[in-house]
Amino acid sequence: MHILVMLVGLLAGAAFWYYRLKTVSKAGAEVVDHLGRARGKYRRNQRRRLAAQSPVAAIDSPVIAASTLLYTLMETHPTTQAQDDEVAQLLSNKASAAEVEEAVVYGKWVQGQNVPENKAMPMLC
Repeated sequence: MHILVMLVGLLAGAAFWYYRLKTVSKAGAEVVDHLGRARGKYRRNQRRRLAAQSPVAAIDSPVIAASTLLYTLMETHPTTQAQDDEVAQLLSNKASAAEVEEAVVYGKWVQGQNVPENKAMPMLC
């Protein structure tokens, strides 16, 4: 009988510590998730600050630069789906699908931005 009580005690102890380790693991995963979200927010704010200064200053990838160039060269606004597909097809040779999608969205966004006119400096003579 005492062996049976000892086995039940060992099983109960193992179940308790399994539950505790599982809870600690879940808490650690939540901490990592929050850190990832904070990192993403920091990156988005950094890109937003650069884009506020100049949409071209925020470009950090050659694929996004090519997309931006293609969209700024297009005279039609808004672009058609066929034009978007053509730009994506041109860029798909050099980048992954996710990078191409991001580049197309960013290029369309830059195309829609109002470019301020260059004001000539006053003549001093």
